[in-house]
Amino acid sequence: MDISLSKSRSRSGRQPPASLALDEIADILGRVALPGSLQDFKEALFKPAPAAMRRRRSVAVRDLPGETTPVPWYRLGHLPASDDPKPSRFLAFAAGDYYVQDAGSLLALAVAGADTCSLSGLTICDLCAAPGGKASALVEAIDEGDTEGGFVLANEAIGSRLGALKLNLARTGSDRYAISSLDPDSLADRLAGTFDVVVVDAPCSGQTMLARGKQKTSSLSAKQVRHNALRQSRILDAAVRLVRDGGRIVYSTCTFAEAENEQQVQRLIASGNAVAQSIEHLDSYQTQPGCFRLWPHLHDCAGSFAALL
Repeated sequence: MDISLSKSRSRSGRQPPASLALDEIADILGRVALPGSLQDFKEALFKPAPAAMRRRRSVAVRDLPGETTPVPWYRLGHLPASDDPKPSRFLAFAAGDYYVQDAGSLLALAVAGADTCSLSGLTICDLCAAPGGKASALVEAIDEGDTEGGFVLANEAIGSRLGALKLNLARTGSDRYAISSLDPDSLADRLAGTFDVVVVDAPCSGQTMLARGKQKTSSLSAKQVRHNALRQSRILDAAVRLVRDGGRIVYSTCTFAEAENEQQVQRLIASGNAVAQSIEHLDSYQTQPGCFRLWPHLHDCAGSFAALL
């Protein structure tokens, strides 16, 4: 992995708990080679990352508020030079010119090709869609890239999360989406082989959210990782049923555990249901064929994992 593409700016945050040992973190990473220092990675886990702006393709960079720098892995992503005022405080945000999210979450969209015109005319399922950051980008990708086709089904099994999803999709101004709230297996029973692309931003142990105070250090425990890995396997098996032959699955998480990331991909490949797909312009972030990672101590983001199958 080329760690020279981006170096993390200085970020304030809380100190890691003294009880959190480096060996514990190394065990979670498994066989994944960590670029840089394990100590630097540990400290970065507890330092909030700056918010990025994901602009619509029709919005020029010069029309974004304030000075920005590009997000290297996503053509439509930009980091504001200053977080004061916050990017969500501008009228352009309210108008839907851009969406605010962690730059790491843009990796899955880059893997899906949402920053190009490659999704035009495709039928897409976002299987775990709330709160709608990725789903809205997918809708924008088909809406702005093509005028005669393309559709996104945004599915969210947890009913309490539908409110945010509905709001964020409505902000796109598009009519090329529908929202469902079904268990992935139930959805696959009804719509097997329907979709050109299935995006699985899977529920996970959420280790990237430690810095934001939305997750506890128990997310680094082997028990939490095993629990989530079992759930992810079931959801991915449903995704295999939903995608058409020759279609694509984009799998992503906001965690660092190998068991929730590369091992999930290896399981699908070993089953004969999928093959890994490399992406040339993301080679610098590749950990194994078809698998890509961002790191909080290197890439000005909370970190993320994404894979293309």
